[in-house]
Amino acid sequence: MMRIAKDSGDRDNSGPALERLWLAIAMVGVQDEELLEMPIWPYQSNHISGLSEAIAGRDCTALFPMKNDGKDVIDRMVSDGLPMFCLPREGALMEKIYQRLQSDRDGRVPFISTRSRMKIESRDGEEWQVLVKATENIMKALRALKIPHSTVRGVRVSKTEKRIDGKLYAKLVKGGREVFWKEDYNTPNVIASLSRENSVLSITVSTAKHNSRADEELMEAISEAISPDQGEGEAVRAD
Repeated sequence: MMRIAKDSGDRDNSGPALERLWLAIAMVGVQDEELLEMPIWPYQSNHISGLSEAIAGRDCTALFPMKNDGKDVIDRMVSDGLPMFCLPREGALMEKIYQRLQSDRDGRVPFISTRSRMKIESRDGEEWQVLVKATENIMKALRALKIPHSTVRGVRVSKTEKRIDGKLYAKLVKGGREVFWKEDYNTPNVIASLSRENSVLSITVSTAKHNSRADEELMEAISEAISPDQGEGEAVRAD
């Protein structure tokens, strides 16, 4: 196994050598847990190729694409500076390798979906004064009950009939460079963010998709936006 992996690495993880490595990963008679910890998984960055463990330690080498990510998407992200593991993009070989990766139930395999977040592209709408008052009352209740939360000095709420548009961005490590992954079509009905500059809580509610979870989604979005651990200016989705 290690010899086949080294042969692929020596050939920049390309051509028949890479295909032999894929076949070995899929078929080798090694327990999945042991296989995931072996430094035989091929990856590519925009300046180097190499081999690494599939289990992410303190330093994450690369991210695994999702099964439905096409080669063009993966190549673009690598070119944009996000190292990605090299896996077959179709067929039984791909299915078997992903089956082995997904055997880890502890979230240690760095799939791109676990290292991504949504950024809102549009939040236009009309002011919704009734919900402003309701949200201000919620904030007063939190202060009265002494529930820990970030300081909120103002509230803005807008309502729109349009779908909230968003894009997913991924990064290798905290504080690292974010790279565009894909459009997010599973957009939320409610988004909320708290400005660290003026402590204003901004909420946008979309009525494009009608469902019975409106109140629940609103509370989820507000709760996450004002959490002391929430990132600065980060839009929180509730879906």
